[in-house]
Amino acid sequence: MRIGLVLPERDAVALARAADAAGLAAVLVDAGDSSAALAAEVAALTTYTRLIVPVLLGSEHPVTLAEEIAVIDQLSGGRVIALVDTAGLSAAEAAEDLGLLREAWSSRWITHDGPRWTVPARLHGESSPEAIAVTPSPAQLEVPVWLRGSAAEELAGATGLPRLGETGLDPASVDRHRPAPVLLPLSGALDDDRRAIHDAVASGASIALVSLEHADAGAIEQHVARYLVPEAAMPVFPRIIAESRWPARWPGIAGSDAGEPGFNPPRTVSSNRDALDID
Repeated sequence: MRIGLVLPERDAVALARAADAAGLAAVLVDAGDSSAALAAEVAALTTYTRLIVPVLLGSEHPVTLAEEIAVIDQLSGGRVIALVDTAGLSAAEAAEDLGLLREAWSSRWITHDGPRWTVPARLHGESSPEAIAVTPSPAQLEVPVWLRGSAAEELAGATGLPRLGETGLDPASVDRHRPAPVLLPLSGALDDDRRAIHDAVASGASIALVSLEHADAGAIEQHVARYLVPEAAMPVFPRIIAESRWPARWPGIAGSDAGEPGFNPPRTVSSNRDALDID
């Protein structure tokens, strides 16, 4: 199982950069109406971590929503996961919107004539185009889609797409051949959080999106990346390695200042015995 981070409202960009530097698998950028703008900023300032971006069905035309995600996917170099929220739509309504979204991401010319939407909209009568294409197209050949919302379970069953577990996962319902994401609030107490990680692994989750009430860069680097990521990836990880003395960074490297929490000041190594901290 991998670990991602739910970005809080405060210091979201700084924490996204910390998650990226610490090697976390993904960040969930959920800032309501500002999610797309924040995701674009995070995309420009990170390099590796995946960006999970909410897409609220019914809030805009699906083609408009598809264009927003395509732009963020280009900015991020193909790191977007679309978290499609069915909101208050019925399963049939959500299925039409989702189908149109995915068609718009296909990099092909599209037409659509359904109960909710007509594409092209024929606003210009006879001079309207016969088909349209979303530009720019996404950087990825296929944008990954996760589902949440009132119709998510039914839609997941019909499409085979993964559904975000917001209150845990039922191991009996987990399909081992597709992603199984889950939200996982953490307490900040190491033993409790280790148990929470083990429970998520046992449930069949493939990625846990963790949230910390008082998250900062140090907590992401130390608490999450140093202690919990190994627990998630290797449940029998020898903790003596994770709990050993944090090594000094090379003098002159950012973060090597004496007194910074979690780091040892540079020191002179007189022998291999000293380097290994053997008493």
